[in-house]
Amino acid sequence: ALQGHVKANYEFGRRLLSGLGLKKCDKVTASEHFRRAAEAGDVEACVARAWCLFSGVGCSQDKQEAANLYKFAASRGSARANRNLAGMHEKGDGVAQDQQKAIDFLKEAVKLGDRDSRRQLGLKYFKAEGVK
Repeated sequence: ALQGHVKANYEFGRRLLSGLGLKKCDKVTASEHFRRAAEAGDVEACVARAWCLFSGVGCSQDKQEAANLYKFAASRGSARANRNLAGMHEKGDGVAQDQQKAIDFLKEAVKLGDRDSRRQLGLKYFKAEGVK
């Protein structure tokens, strides 16, 4: 990770965040490793860094930057990024509230095989919330 290997930065960040195999977790350093891997274009790292930014875990909270990273990851096929963008648009949290965009992101996540999104979309159909 320290030599700039992209996947190593992501994996080391995951271990630092969880404390897995380490004496303690280090959220600040984890977020930094996610940032490095995300800047190199690693999709999973973009999602992880976006989560850190959205939640303010290990870094200053920046929901707009989180949305940008989620959009990048979503455009590269990340179901989780699509699902998280759906939630952001549904609530207007860090982005403009837009129910149609929320539905569109959920549908894309479902196409990518995300079970949680399938359940959420199914509930929207059941309750007739913004879907036809």
